[in-house]
Amino acid sequence: MRVLITGIAGFVGSHLTEWLLARGHTVFGTVLPGESLANLDPGSEQMTLLPCDITRREQVAQAVGACEPEQIYHLAAQASVGESFARPDLTMDVNVKGTVNLLEAARAQPVPPRTVVVTSAEVYGDLSEADLPAKETTRFAPAHPYAASKVAVHFLGQVYWRTYGVPVLEARPFNHIGPRQRPGFVVPDFARQVAAIRLGQQAPVMHVGNLSPRRDFTDVRDVVRAYQVLADLGEAGAVYHICSEHAVGVSQVLEMLLDLCDCSVRVETDAYRLRPAKMPVLLGSAERLRALGWAPSIPLAQSLRDTLAYWEQALHVEGAGSTAA
Repeated sequence: MRVLITGIAGFVGSHLTEWLLARGHTVFGTVLPGESLANLDPGSEQMTLLPCDITRREQVAQAVGACEPEQIYHLAAQASVGESFARPDLTMDVNVKGTVNLLEAARAQPVPPRTVVVTSAEVYGDLSEADLPAKETTRFAPAHPYAASKVAVHFLGQVYWRTYGVPVLEARPFNHIGPRQRPGFVVPDFARQVAAIRLGQQAPVMHVGNLSPRRDFTDVRDVVRAYQVLADLGEAGAVYHICSEHAVGVSQVLEMLLDLCDCSVRVETDAYRLRPAKMPVLLGSAERLRALGWAPSIPLAQSLRDTLAYWEQALHVEGAGSTAA
C-alpha cells in the first residue's frame, strides 16, 4: 500500500515508518527543509522523503499529489505545551492550518485516502476522579493553546468526513514514551539524566520537578500499531483513545529508572522544573480500540529500559564526538 506520513522524521513518525516498511508498504514522508533525519534509516528503497512545510498549502498539495497515497498518517505538529504558551500563533499555524491544508489535499484526490489525524488527551483539561477513566465522549476543557489546537483538529476531522466525504479517523493518544523522544517530556528527561550519570557525564544527582502526577503511559511502538489498526479497520468519523488504561505515578517512573542505574543517586527538586499539577491523574479507556483487536504489548519496564539504552548510546556518541573535537 502507498502511505504518506507527515512529520516522518519525528519521534512517532520514525517508529511508524519502521513498522510500515517491515510490512511491505511503500512509505512517503514530509520533512521540513533542513530538518534532522537522524531518526530515519535512509537505506530503504521503499521510503521517499518529500520536502514540505505543512503550513504551505501549495507544498502540501504537491506532496500529496506526488505520492497519491491510499492512507495518510498526519503526525506533523507543534507538540510542546510550553512552546504553545510562548508561540500560540505558531501552534495554531502548524496544528490547525496544517491540518486544513492536508485535508484539502486529501479531498482533491480522485479517491480521498483514509486519513488518520492525531489529537491528544490534553483536550480534556483538568479531569476529576469522577471523570476517569476518560472516554472519547468526555467533555473538552482545553487549558492551553496546544490543547485548543487539538480541539480544532477534532472538529476539522468531523467536518471533512461529514461534509466532504474524506474518510478521517481520529487517534487520541495519551502519554506515549520510548526511544527517540526528545527532552522536554518527563520520561526522556529522567532517562537522559540517568544515562549521563551512568556514563560519568553528570554528578549522581537527579534534578526533578513535581513527582505527584499519575499518567497513562503507552510505548510508542504500541501506539504506531494502533495507528495502522485505525487506518485499516477504524470507522470513518470516529475517535479512538490510545492508552494503557493504567495510571502510573511519575515518582514510580523515577524509581524504576533509578533501579536501572545501579549506583547511588541523590534526587533534588529543581524549582525551575516544579510546576503545579493541574491534572493530578490522567487515565483513559481504550475500549473502542480494543474492539478492533488492538492491545498494548510492551510493558512499562521494557519501555524504560529501551529509552535508557537509547540515551546511553546517544550520549556516548555525543561524548565521543566532543572528545574527538
